[in-house]
Amino acid sequence: MDTKAKRTRRDLLATELKQLQEEISREETRCQHEWGEEVYDPESFREPYGVKLLKQGSDCWPEPEGYRDASRARWSRTCVHCGKKEYTYAQKPAAFVPDFDNHSPPSRHVY
Repeated sequence: MDTKAKRTRRDLLATELKQLQEEISREETRCQHEWGEEVYDPESFREPYGVKLLKQGSDCWPEPEGYRDASRARWSRTCVHCGKKEYTYAQKPAAFVPDFDNHSPPSRHVY
């Protein structure tokens, strides 16, 4: 297969991929999302630690001494109809979530 044929095949596949991504986006926009259960889904990443000063001639610049594995708390939810997945790093404090089943006024405690 010559270079021109490879480029043409690549261009066709890239165009098809773009069309499919646009179709998925349209379906997600039209969907009346019904979210499934929230799942704790931590995000893994490499975190730099330490600083070393590198020099070459009159130039000096800082660089990390190394990297270690780390994770960030993250939650995800998936639509049961279209499969769209959303992520969030924010969480609501459990004490501030509204409880619509309890209509009585809060008790007053003196500390």
